[in-house]
Amino acid sequence: MFQSNRTTTLISTALTTPPTTTATITAATTTATAATTTAATAATTATIATTATTVTSIATTIATETVNATTSTTTTTTTTSTDIKKHYCYYINYYNNNTYYNNNNYYY
Repeated sequence: MFQSNRTTTLISTALTTPPTTTATITAATTTATAATTTAATAATTATIATTATTVTSIATTIATETVNATTSTTTTTTTTSTDIKKHYCYYINYYNNNTYYNNNNYYY
């Protein structure tokens, strides 16, 4: 009886305790790692998309402000050689006549 009782206990324990093998542990670890990697990849992709949108927005703002600044500060001044020549000749003529011209007033 003692011998029979002992065998029954061993069989009973073997049936109620799940087998823990290297293959089972490896499979569970692989599944958990894959799930973690998938979640991390999704989070990284979302971050990259948000960053790309932010970069595009900043670049657009800079481009717009640059155009606005350039447009608002650009002035064009055109001077022709004929205008310079007339002014120069006018000054020489009055200087030779000992007459100085300033703001539409004559000074002798």
